[in-house]
Amino acid sequence: MVDGIQNMAEEAVVSYVNKVWSSNKYCQCDKCKRDVITYALNHVAPRYVDETDAMTLVMGQSTTGMAEVMTAVTNGMEEIGEHPNHK
Repeated sequence: MVDGIQNMAEEAVVSYVNKVWSSNKYCQCDKCKRDVITYALNHVAPRYVDETDAMTLVMGQSTTGMAEVMTAVTNGMEEIGEHPNHK
């Protein structure tokens, strides 16, 4: 990681997963949660910003970007939930 550079997509994915995780009808273990986050991050475009630029941070949370995050997380919860990477 480069000092002062932040991936807004990562922040949004982790935040959204934490928000909706308890309503997940599948396995609630930490392994599945990490797998969902990984799945979602592999399905959204990274959005790198300079964390010292407050306007960039606000604009980085666009409606389109959040829709992409929500879709990736939802799909990840279904995929991982139906095919967990553990017994």
